[in-house]
Amino acid sequence: MDDTNFTQQRSVLEGSTFRLSCSAYGKLISLSNGTVCQATKCELHLVNYTRYDPKIIECIADNEKSTRISKVVHIDVYYPPKVTINVRTLIGLRSIDVFLECSSDANPTPLITWLDDNRQEINDYNFYTVKTNNLSSILSFSVFSNEYPNVLYYCQSNNSIGTVEKLIDISIFNGKINFCFRPHRLMSIIAI
Repeated sequence: MDDTNFTQQRSVLEGSTFRLSCSAYGKLISLSNGTVCQATKCELHLVNYTRYDPKIIECIADNEKSTRISKVVHIDVYYPPKVTINVRTLIGLRSIDVFLECSSDANPTPLITWLDDNRQEINDYNFYTVKTNNLSSILSFSVFSNEYPNVLYYCQSNNSIGTVEKLIDISIFNGKINFCFRPHRLMSIIAI
């Protein structure tokens, strides 16, 4: 084998083909679907690789006459953000407290940003509270009126692979709060 007992880190974009080659002297035997062997080299081709596929692959050379050697590869699958929204409300005597939670599944870890209906970033100040940790962010605010015109909020999640937004349309009429969610747009997908 070209290298003895070592570990390697590899990155792959979800949906692409993952290729791993191992070479050894002696007779090669194909042991797995997707493995192609020629002369002293075997190449593993895994098509449409996803985050649910194995994260560790090991190439082993063992001829029962010498020391077994292996090559371990840790695979980091990159994929663009996917956003989910959860809404909670607390109705009080004089106000309605609104909690918008934006969760994002992505690798590498995404940055989550809240935007108002003017597409300005919402920060943790006066009217709004923003709490972000790991893969989620909560935007909270209070409404002090029985009537609240339609206001749009955007949850934007982005990493080096892509950016996605989800729109939340909020209105209050006769003390009843209405929410409408829809994907706003997928801005970009970047190949690595």
